[in-house]
Amino acid sequence: PRGGLLGCGHPLGATGISQAIEVYRQFTGDVPDARRVKDDPETGLIHNLSGSASVHSVMVLERERP
Repeated sequence: PRGGLLGCGHPLGATGISQAIEVYRQFTGDVPDARRVKDDPETGLIHNLSGSASVHSVMVLERERP
């Protein structure tokens, strides 16, 4: 697989969006089998630290069903 955030250089300011894209891809099934966390995920959690661990953000995303 791609090496996660550290494998991408852990770019400042882009970590959170990278995590959100990964959750979206998990929801849509647009990930290789080796990286798939579950066959049909319902929720995703994103946790991010900013600065010198002085700012935390947490997002819980839920898959919308038609």
